[in-house]
Amino acid sequence: MHFLKRRKLQPAIQVQTLDGNTIPFALTFRNGEIHINPNKMNKGTYFLMIQDGQEKKSKMITID
Repeated sequence: MHFLKRRKLQPAIQVQTLDGNTIPFALTFRNGEIHINPNKMNKGTYFLMIQDGQEKKSKMITID
């Protein structure tokens, strides 16, 4: 009964505007850290959403 197995969800990283729209962004991973490239994004305030299975974290970020 393979159709009853739970699929493991891959971690998801999204950047959303304050009104909830998902936008494209540029990430770089260095030494276990996530770096967002602000040169490829419009200036403003965004939510960085990280979801790992059932756990979901968000943080507000500002691009100057």
